Amino acid sequence: MQSYQTGILFSGTTQINSTQIVAFDAPTKRLYVANSIGGKPNILSLANPAAVAGVATIDIRTYGSIN
Repeated sequence: MQSYQTGILFSGTTQINSTQIVAFDAPTKRLYVANSIGGKPNILSLANPAAVAGVATIDIRTYGSIN
């Protein structure tokens, strides 16, 4: 089992990363993740399941929050 961090897990006692909604696209082997605490969607590559890699982060502040 692998994990992926977009930053430091905790800042003091406050968690700064969280995943709520996940969608997987099999043809591209990409995982689309709603990072609620970070306030942005993250796109991850699962092409190598032993080494999950970040592909992109989308800034959606213009449209509101992720939730």
